[in-house]
Amino acid sequence: MKLDISMDGSLSDYLEKVGGEIERKVTRSAAYAGAEVFYDEARRNVPVKDGTLRDAIYHAFADTLSGNGQQVYRVTWNYNKAPHGHLIEHGHWRTNKVFYQDGKLVFTKERLATPVWVAPHSFIRKSEDAAPRALQAMKARAVERLEEVMGEAKN
Repeated sequence: MKLDISMDGSLSDYLEKVGGEIERKVTRSAAYAGAEVFYDEARRNVPVKDGTLRDAIYHAFADTLSGNGQQVYRVTWNYNKAPHGHLIEHGHWRTNKVFYQDGKLVFTKERLATPVWVAPHSFIRKSEDAAPRALQAMKARAVERLEEVMGEAKN
């Protein structure tokens, strides 16, 4: 990474002006870039490509976990929109009979004689496989945003 800096005035004034902006703007922008990669990956990992669970996945800034140079985003799903997402993520025992109708799975209230284990299809945890791409996106965004902040501080 190469960064060229030129300024008029004192270095300490410049650094004081830029310091807070770097923490506030650069780290948060970099964290958001990484969260975007995990968000996209989680949506790709959902077993049904167009459905309630896929549409319920979101990413949000975590105020309570952020601060002191650390910015945190959470990538998860809205439990109110997709209350059974944890069953897909972690697997579950199915105790009722199901069948397909018009290409869709229909759940009945009729009990199975023996429960059947439905294996997990981890969409959130598997998104961690995108960590190298997320790190790359974060670095690229940090450099880009740092140049913007430095340019703003010169003015």
